[in-house]
Amino acid sequence: MSRSSAGRATMTDREPFKSKTVLAAGAAVFGALAAATTWLVQVPYPVPGFEFLRFDAAEVIDATAFLIFGPEVGFLAALVHWLTLNFLPTALPVYGPLLKFLAVTTMLLGMLVGYWAFTHLLTGRTGMNVGFTLMGVFGLTSRVLILTPVNYLVLVYVFNAPNTAAVVNPYLIGIGIFNAIHAVISMVVPFIVTGALFRASPELKAKAWITGPLRLRSAMRSSIARRNGNKSLPQ
Repeated sequence: MSRSSAGRATMTDREPFKSKTVLAAGAAVFGALAAATTWLVQVPYPVPGFEFLRFDAAEVIDATAFLIFGPEVGFLAALVHWLTLNFLPTALPVYGPLLKFLAVTTMLLGMLVGYWAFTHLLTGRTGMNVGFTLMGVFGLTSRVLILTPVNYLVLVYVFNAPNTAAVVNPYLIGIGIFNAIHAVISMVVPFIVTGALFRASPELKAKAWITGPLRLRSAMRSSIARRNGNKSLPQ
């Protein structure tokens, strides 16, 4: 095999998951996993007055799909997750699943902003752990900040609670703490899982959406090395 064809084969092997077929398959698999997980694993929040809240393990599936396949698959898995929740018993039909969907999507949106900051401001200067940290910080912040006014509207206009500080403030603080805890769990576990998967499968690491900055940094280094090599050749 010629050197150029070998190079093309290597580049093809390391192409990220861009095929519509691959993305559709990823969405189907992770969507089904999210649906099954939310059906089987929901842990009550053990705080008096907030027992209606649930730690939903399916959020881990949504975030993992986001990290490996990208935003399209992550948000689609969250959509399937939301649709499934509508068929489960809940203390707040319609609004409960919708709030969960908003919680997950705002978290993923924050992770996307953190990823943008990592790829545009820090690429080539830091490792993937810094990228995970940025995504985690933005994901948690986005979820808590956006969900707080939404939960206020639900409390006042859906639950018809008195619009007083004595009622509203403890509720919003409690919900905010729950969302922060859930966001940490829903992001840290996928970060750990994807890190382990990447160590076990270099091919997956080479193709995953989240490792795009690493591929870019590698390509930049290769390009610089080739230019330096060409300069050293006799004219």
